[in-house]
Amino acid sequence: MAIKSPTGTRKYARLAPSRWAEIRALWETGETTLSELSDRYGVATRTLQAHFAKQDTVKGSKAKEIAAAVTEAVFADNFEDRDVRIAKGREARSKAFANASTIEALIMAQVQEAQKDPTASFRATGAIKALSIAAQALERIHAMKWSALGLDRQEDTDELPGIVIMDLGEEELEEMRRAQGEDDDDVDAMLVESDAE
Repeated sequence: MAIKSPTGTRKYARLAPSRWAEIRALWETGETTLSELSDRYGVATRTLQAHFAKQDTVKGSKAKEIAAAVTEAVFADNFEDRDVRIAKGREARSKAFANASTIEALIMAQVQEAQKDPTASFRATGAIKALSIAAQALERIHAMKWSALGLDRQEDTDELPGIVIMDLGEEELEEMRRAQGEDDDDVDAMLVESDAE
């Protein structure tokens, strides 16, 4: 954690190995920036870069593994069933819309605040940047869910019934006419019986 020295400059504290492991894990997911890690853990960005180089830690290197783990966990929960996947897809789409609406409202609140008080525009810019990062993270999460459910292959969640068109020969048409005539005779017989009653 960063400590302020009496001179006002930032003095960085040593981190435990477990904290470094946590930082590397976050970096490998590809979801955080150097400045975010620096602020969160009180470590200079140059120190982070040197540590990542020394440990051969690459940004985003574990993203595919995480996506695969999410996919495995999702399918382990009986998502082989197409109807369950479609239901989960609708749920994911609904949550994504709700989250996007929330972030939109927060961004617009910052814009309106900056319009009211121009001196607050610097603060609003920082908040909007943070909300933009949150929106990107949510977009990635939504894409991972969609992919895990197998719905990224343009599977239609609102499926329309299919229409089968067949080219029938003359014999098949005659058979259908004969069957239709028998059905008509049965209907006529039922109508006569009901009139007799």
